[in-house]
Amino acid sequence: MRLCRGLMLAVAAALVAGPVGAEPKGVKYEVSAARDAAYSLKCRFPRTYMGNSAFNAIEFQHTGRRTGRIPAEGGVRCTLSKLSGPGPVTLTLFKDGERTVTVSAPGETGHVQAW
Repeated sequence: MRLCRGLMLAVAAALVAGPVGAEPKGVKYEVSAARDAAYSLKCRFPRTYMGNSAFNAIEFQHTGRRTGRIPAEGGVRCTLSKLSGPGPVTLTLFKDGERTVTVSAPGETGHVQAW
């Protein structure tokens, strides 16, 4: 049986979240950006298993604000790049406090780590 990629991502997200009412696992992140500001985010972390699948990176492009969790307890290294749009883009990782990086100009790249 072959599952579509969207369904697999939904299942992976549910596995990261755990049982209803439980505190989700992983490093929480928040990207603050204007609605029209486009950026790319690449994060690497130690190999994490969800079901029968192993992950050690996430990568996506997005426009505007976004929040979520990186499916690792630590060892997270992220690169944020602004692609276009108005205003700065800020990535915050929440792990034993807050760690942030801000990029302002298209083409600018910043790095942040959470151990």
